[in-house]
Amino acid sequence: MSCSSKDHSKHMCALKLQGLGECIESLSNKPIVECKNCGAKANSIKNICLARLTESEPEEDIVTKEVSGDGFCGAY
Repeated sequence: MSCSSKDHSKHMCALKLQGLGECIESLSNKPIVECKNCGAKANSIKNICLARLTESEPEEDIVTKEVSGDGFCGAY
């Protein structure tokens, strides 16, 4: 499964391919999400291609979407 995110270069799988181990460690020291594609765990959904919550959470995909404007819902 491929990732079409414009920020894919910040995802754990891309960082791994670049050999950025220290960066990966700092972005996954307190993981809350897991990539459904590759199994990588991260502290933020921003560093995962297709996220799901870790451990005891249900096996449901987390749906994300880009927010326009100032980054807040509704772009007030």
